Amino acid sequence: MKPYLSIQEFAEYLGVSKKVVYGMVRSEAIFAVRVGQKEYRISAEAVHAWEAEQRRQHEQRRERHG
Repeated sequence: MKPYLSIQEFAEYLGVSKKVVYGMVRSEAIFAVRVGQKEYRISAEAVHAWEAEQRRQHEQRRERHG
């Protein structure tokens, strides 16, 4: 994985639209750095942290629901 992903690249990685990723950034579900006036970059570190949080939440749901 590249050190930084564009919104488009992260959307492709997840298999979702750019609109979904922009929503994730706005809701602070994933950390993105603004570069310039309209561009964002998401670090590989932020992607890995987001994935770890998704795994943690999944495990918690599995534990609660047996």
